[in-house]
Amino acid sequence: SSGGAAATAAAAAARPGAQLAQTPDGLTLGEDFPYVCEVCLGPNPYVRMLKMPNSRECKISGRPYTAFRWKPGSEARYKETIVAAEVAIAKNVCQVCLMDMEYNLPVAVRDQLTGAGKGGERGVGGVQMPGSDVNKEFYWENQRQSLAAGTLQGYQELNAGGGAASVGANFEKLAALSRNNSHTPYYDRNLPKLCSFWARQTCNRVANGSCPYRPCCGVFRFPELAST
Repeated sequence: SSGGAAATAAAAAARPGAQLAQTPDGLTLGEDFPYVCEVCLGPNPYVRMLKMPNSRECKISGRPYTAFRWKPGSEARYKETIVAAEVAIAKNVCQVCLMDMEYNLPVAVRDQLTGAGKGGERGVGGVQMPGSDVNKEFYWENQRQSLAAGTLQGYQELNAGGGAASVGANFEKLAALSRNNSHTPYYDRNLPKLCSFWARQTCNRVANGSCPYRPCCGVFRFPELAST
């Protein structure tokens, strides 16, 4: 049953600039391993991942799903999936950062350039998305069943042959904006957020080591200064 889902993931990973993390052998995409990008997964090939079956509510479909939580690196903050796997595959976004898997851009930017957001609430392939809660429940339940059966079509398959509204119509614009021009994943994105109270010299949690933000937590890397 996982063959179709694995084939869909492999097809997405084979596209230019794709940053999909490869699913280990013997694991089912969505149930045993999340649909995430290489940056969110981290550089450690032996990462420990906590699986939480039906413990979270998807931020888009509103349905319970199997969530995953892990720490990408020793200096990184914890990552956790926020949308269901069937939603991420259908929209071709990472389950954690919600960035487009192919161009590493915010999904709103991609949809604006490809025309997916025109004409009301539309999903991949220009399909009109359901508006009521009952229809949304029915739609995403069918998507999850398709994922389990290995017949779920991804973003690229549903947009193939879509004419001007397809992804390929604005490939040059998307490629120009793409953040995947470098072959090295930008793992600094996983660093803890900068402590705003420390920047104002008013952080009172650094003394007892309870502040989870940089540099109070002991991480003294500032990639923000490299771009100034």
